[in-house]
Amino acid sequence: MAKTRITSEVDFDQPGKQQGFLRVPHSVHRSAYGWLGVPITVIANGTGPTLVLSAGVHGDEYEGQIALSNLANTLQPAQIRGRLIILPMLNAPAAEAGLRTSPIDGGNLNRMFPGDANGIPSQMIAHYHEEVI
Repeated sequence: MAKTRITSEVDFDQPGKQQGFLRVPHSVHRSAYGWLGVPITVIANGTGPTLVLSAGVHGDEYEGQIALSNLANTLQPAQIRGRLIILPMLNAPAAEAGLRTSPIDGGNLNRMFPGDANGIPSQMIAHYHEEVI
């Protein structure tokens, strides 16, 4: 696995359905150990391929975010074979602010790939998506 500073609340190898956050480290005045949450759902059932679905690279593009959020909330493990990783709001800071780019670091996530594990939050997210997932 590629080195990363991002931690995950979900276990990618566990069967069943898990929902949680990728924790992107982000230090601010009120908390030296703060983090930004990127929602993630992992659904696994038996052996088979892994499919990754992501949306919200630009925070102001909502259609895909809504569709993947609905899918993540309704799909059950018995309905798939293999593993499905859903990232409905990849650029969570931008989506929460209703902006195209991140208000945290000004990053346009679409231009950050392949990212940097030790860079600004947008670069860390791009790196995690590209190298870890």
